[in-house]
Order: sequence, then structure tokens, then C-alpha cells
Amino acid sequence: MAQKYYLAFFLVRYMPHIVTDEFMNIGIVLFDPAEPRLGFCEARFIPNWQQLTSFDEDLDIEEMRIIASDIERQLMDPDSRGYMLQLMENSFSNAIQVSPRKACVTDNPSREFDFLASQYLLSIKEPDRIHAVRSAGSQAS
Repeated sequence: MAQKYYLAFFLVRYMPHIVTDEFMNIGIVLFDPAEPRLGFCEARFIPNWQQLTSFDEDLDIEEMRIIASDIERQLMDPDSRGYMLQLMENSFSNAIQVSPRKACVTDNPSREFDFLASQYLLSIKEPDRIHAVRSAGSQAS
């Protein structure tokens, strides 16, 4: 029987207009909450930041790349990972936010991460999903 990994993930969201609750998933983080320092941890962000300009034409794409790169760098460093996870979940509340933590059980964390990223991160080939996320976010209260 394959080893089971009890992991957690959250989505990193770009929410330019907090009042409307409209957002776009721009990243995902999958990690081992029992072993935040040494356990599995991987982050991925959308590969094409230009697609965000259809959502927010005033977006500074270079600033978003820098933020994403810094998050990835800190999550890959075991000495800063725990702090960064805590900071993201407790303090990100303006234009960049994280979703509530969700549980995940898998026997292959890397394969599960690829699957989750394919489900939650938009690609430039899926313009209809941008509208769907905006519509769903607009209905939230």
C-alpha cells in the first residue's frame, strides 16, 4: 500500500477591487501542515502575467512577478517557510489574498500538485473561466 500524505493547500488570489469580491486565482501552494519546515511544499503561479491585464488594466505586471518570485523563494527555504505560510494565511488581505486552507490526501504530492494547478490556475487559453470567476466572486457577500 502506498504511503499517504496529508497535505493542505490554498490559492493565491489577485483581488484588485475588494468591494466587488472579484478575484482571479494567480497561484497555488501545497504543503505539509504537520511538517511546515521539512515536509512537502511547492508553490506555482500563473505563467502568463499578461492575462491579468484583461482583469485589471492598471496592473503592474513586473510588481506581480516580483511578489510571486519572493513568495516562491521564501517557501522553498526551510528556514523561512513556516513564517511565510503563516504570513500569507494571516496577513494577506489587500489586492493579494489567499483562500481558506483546504485538506488534501494523496499518495503522490507532485502529481496531486500538478492536478490542483491545472484545476485552479487559469491559462490564457481559458478566457471563459475569467468571466466565470468574476461572476462567482460578484455574487459573494
